[in-house]
Amino acid sequence: MNKFYLLLTCLSTFAAFAQPANDDCQGAIPVQVNPDYGCASVTPGTLAGATLSNVPDTGAGTPDDDVWFTFTATHTTHRISMLNRVGNTTDLVHQVMSGNCNGELVSVNISDPETSNVSGLVVGQQYYLRVFSYYANSAATTTFNVCIGTPPAPPANDECAGAIAVIPNNSLQCVNFTSGTLAGATASAVTDNGAGTPDDDVWFVFTATSTTHQISLINRVGSTTDLVHEVMGGICSQLGSINISDPESSIVSGLNIGEQYYVRVFSYYANTAADTTFDLCIGTPPTLTNDDCFTAVSLTVNQDLNCGVVTSGTLNGSTPSNVPDNGAGTPDDDVWYSFVATNAAHQISLLNVSGNVTDMVHELMSGVCQAPVSLNVSDNNTSTVSGLTIGETYYVRVFSYGANNAANTIFNVCVGTPPPPPANDECANAISITPAATLEQSLVDGTISSATGSQGVPAPGCAGYTGGDVWYTVAIPASGNLTIETAPSLAGVTGFDSGLAVYAGACGNLTLVSCDDDGADTGNYSRITLTGRTPGEVVYVRVWEYLNDEAEPFSIGAYDSSLSAPSFDASGLRAYPNPVRDILNISYTMTIDSVEIFNLLGQRVSVKAVNQNALELNVSDLPSGTYLVKVNAQGGSETLKVLKP
Repeated sequence: MNKFYLLLTCLSTFAAFAQPANDDCQGAIPVQVNPDYGCASVTPGTLAGATLSNVPDTGAGTPDDDVWFTFTATHTTHRISMLNRVGNTTDLVHQVMSGNCNGELVSVNISDPETSNVSGLVVGQQYYLRVFSYYANSAATTTFNVCIGTPPAPPANDECAGAIAVIPNNSLQCVNFTSGTLAGATASAVTDNGAGTPDDDVWFVFTATSTTHQISLINRVGSTTDLVHEVMGGICSQLGSINISDPESSIVSGLNIGEQYYVRVFSYYANTAADTTFDLCIGTPPTLTNDDCFTAVSLTVNQDLNCGVVTSGTLNGSTPSNVPDNGAGTPDDDVWYSFVATNAAHQISLLNVSGNVTDMVHELMSGVCQAPVSLNVSDNNTSTVSGLTIGETYYVRVFSYGANNAANTIFNVCVGTPPPPPANDECANAISITPAATLEQSLVDGTISSATGSQGVPAPGCAGYTGGDVWYTVAIPASGNLTIETAPSLAGVTGFDSGLAVYAGACGNLTLVSCDDDGADTGNYSRITLTGRTPGEVVYVRVWEYLNDEAEPFSIGAYDSSLSAPSFDASGLRAYPNPVRDILNISYTMTIDSVEIFNLLGQRVSVKAVNQNALELNVSDLPSGTYLVKVNAQGGSETLKVLKP
C-alpha cells in the first residue's frame, strides 16, 4: 500500500512539472483567428513546466519559460490578447515572429502589455507567437487564453473620396453633429503634417458658412481617446493643410464662405488599431459687433455665482479702441460689454476660452465711452470688484494679453453676484470667542466668503493682505496670557491659507498688536500668543485669506492652560454616616464652596453655601430614598450617592 502511494506521488509530481507540448517552436499550437475583436474563439495555454527555447532574447522580459503558438494572418493587422491569466505570475510577454522554426525566426513585434496590435502582416502567411513570463526563473504556474482578433472592414469614409458631409451649426452649440469611428480605419495616401501618426484616418467634409469655425471632437469612447483632427483645403487629389490640432477642439480662421473643406481625424499614436467612436461638431463663433465701447454688448447679471446665463464672444477681427492701456497686457484687440450693477460687488469671469490665444485680460471700467475710468484690470480669468454703485452702468473690456496676436479666440462672459458678506465683515459686528483651556475646546467655524476689506484700520503688515477680512473679539483671562489660532473647519475642510492680526483699542481707533501668517503647526494656518496683557482686556482679531483669492471655510479659537478646570481630589473627601437619618458629616482637604442635593429625577431639593472645610448637613426633613449629594470646591465637584432609610 505504501509503495503504491509513493508511486502515485512521484507520478503526480512528474505530471505537474512536465514540459507542455508547445514548449518549443516545433510544437507550436495552432490558434484560430477570430473574424472580429470579440474573442469568441480562444486557445488555452500554460507556462507550467516550460523551459528555455533556442531562440534569441529580443528585448522584453526573460524568455526562459516560453511556449509557442502559430496562426495564419487573415488581415494585415491583428490584435493579440492574453486573457484570463491566473497563476503565481500574471505579467506575461508575447512576441509575434515570422519565418520558420529552423533558426530563421524574425521578431515582428514584442509586447509586455498583454494586448498588442500587430500591423504590416501578409495575408495567408504563417506567424509564430511566443509567450513567456516577464521575470527570470519564475517557475511560473500561469495559465492563460490566447485570442487573435481581426479589425472590422474599413469605414465608408476611410479615404478622402468617401468623406462624410457635416453640417455646420450656426452657433457654438453642437445641435448638429456627425458620428464617426476609427475601427478598421487604414492610412490614406495623404501627407503627414506633423501631429500624431495618421495611419488610421477617416474623413469628413463641410462647407464653410463663416470665415471662422470651431472644430470639436466630442463623446470620444474606445481604446484610445487621444485624437488629432486636421482641416484641409483643396480637392482629394491635391489637399493643403490649414490647421492641425492634437487638442480635440480648435478654432480655424481665414476660411472662404461657401468653399468646401475636409476634416481628417485619426488617433495620435501609431499602430493603435483603435476602435474609438466619436462625434464631430462644427460650430460657428459669434459675429464680432462689439469692437468699440459704443457698441458694447449688454450682459445679463446672474443673481449668484453659478453663471446660469453667459454671453458668448470672440476676438476674431477685433481692432484697438481709442482707450488708454491701463497696465496688463496689450489691448490692441479689445471687445466691449456692459452691465448694470445689481450689487455693491460683482464677479467677472471669462469661461470656455479657446482658440489660438487663451491668455486673456479683462478690465472693468466706469463712466462713459468717451472717457471710461479703469476700476480693475485682471490677467486672471476671474476677478471680483467691490465698491460698485447699484443701478450704475459699467463696461467690461476683454482682450488678449500679448500684442499683435491676430487672435481668433472665443469665450463666454459671466457676471455673477456674490452672496452677502458674513455677519462679522466689519469690526463693529465682531463675533465674540469664548476662550478655553485648549484650542479644540474653543474653536468656532468661520468664513470669508464675500467678505469685504475693512476701511480705516491699520494695515496688518503680513500674510498678503488685500482685503476680504472678518472680525472677532476675545477677553484676556486672569493669567494675562492668551493664544489665538486658526485651523481647518470643524467639518475637516482644509486649504484655507490664513492671515491673522490682533488689535487693541476700539473699532475706529485700533492699534496693531501682532500679525502672523503661517505660525500654526499645520503650516498654512496662523497663531499669535499674547503675554502680559491686562486681565479682562478685550482684543480684536482680524482674519483674512492670503492674497484673498480663495474662500475655504476655517475655524478659530483662543486658549490658555490657566483656564483648565481644577481636578477634584476625591481621596480627600469624607461623608458619613451612609445610610444617614439626620446629620450627614462632610469634610474635605480644601474649602467647600457649596453642597447640593438632588433626587434621582435630577431635581435639586436642597443647596447650602459652606465656605469652610467641614459641615454637618441636616437631612432629617428629606423623605426616605436615594439622593445624590454634590460637593463643589475650588471650581471642581464630586457627587456621592447617599441612602436615607
